[in-house]
Amino acid sequence: MKVAIVVGHTSNGDKGAYSEHLAMTEYDYNLQVANHMKFLRPDKYDIYTHTIQDYYSRWKSMAEKLNSKNYDLVIELHFNAATPAANGTETLYYFNSKKGRDYAKTLSKGIVEEFGTTIRGVEGSKALITKGDRGFYAVYLPKAVALIVEPFFGSNPEAKKFQDYKKYACVLDNIIQNKLK
Repeated sequence: MKVAIVVGHTSNGDKGAYSEHLAMTEYDYNLQVANHMKFLRPDKYDIYTHTIQDYYSRWKSMAEKLNSKNYDLVIELHFNAATPAANGTETLYYFNSKKGRDYAKTLSKGIVEEFGTTIRGVEGSKALITKGDRGFYAVYLPKAVALIVEPFFGSNPEAKKFQDYKKYACVLDNIIQNKLK
């Protein structure tokens, strides 16, 4: 399976949520995860980062790059942040994609089994339906099945379970290569 890994947010401005438990931003953490996945299987993963600040323009530009290649899957890496009580794992997908829904459930289930987090939503999946849904264009514009992975809340101590970014990268790699068909 050929996969595009998109690191959520940007290096030059919006780096996403900051986790005191990891002592880093979403962008910095997920760039490490993506780089380790590429190290594990250089022939299976390509890494993409955003440079445009405006969300729609960012994803329009990214989709043009991704759609010019023949990917089986696009995954954008993130983590959530909210109140310290918020917790859990969820994967977002385009509501009209059966394969996206199945992949989202499988990915969330695998993360929950490995890290002992709580499953959020319907079996760890969340359908994005309208343009107003956060993350909609990330799952709508790519031709390939596209997911947004939100494995934990950086604002919750559960983030410490993910401190070993190499372990998380290996878990993602295992799920993608062995359980998503």
